[in-house]
Amino acid sequence: MTNLVGALRARRTSPGTAATTLPGPFTLDPVTTPDDLDQRLLELTAEQLSVAPAQLLPDASLAEDLGLDSLAAIEWGMAIEDAFGVSMPEDAMEHVATYGDVHALVQRLAAVPAQG
Repeated sequence: MTNLVGALRARRTSPGTAATTLPGPFTLDPVTTPDDLDQRLLELTAEQLSVAPAQLLPDASLAEDLGLDSLAAIEWGMAIEDAFGVSMPEDAMEHVATYGDVHALVQRLAAVPAQG
């Protein structure tokens, strides 16, 4: 899968290749608050995975509850990178099991302080 991720990233950033665009309200505006991160990740994830926002609970299993497969994980990871202006390690999606895990990863990569 690492080779596929590398190939997709190379295609996305190659000169002469159209830039990846995201549908909806996704922008590269900096995320500065936990609430902003929560809302933007929720909207992006619901759109990318074609699930209802109500399904995106912290303990929702990516595979079992949200139906995430390996290709969808790569596409979702790239959309997260684009929307939040972060770079996810190539194996990042292999080490998360729940929506809450992904939220924590994005929060850490975007350097948004924890809520509380």
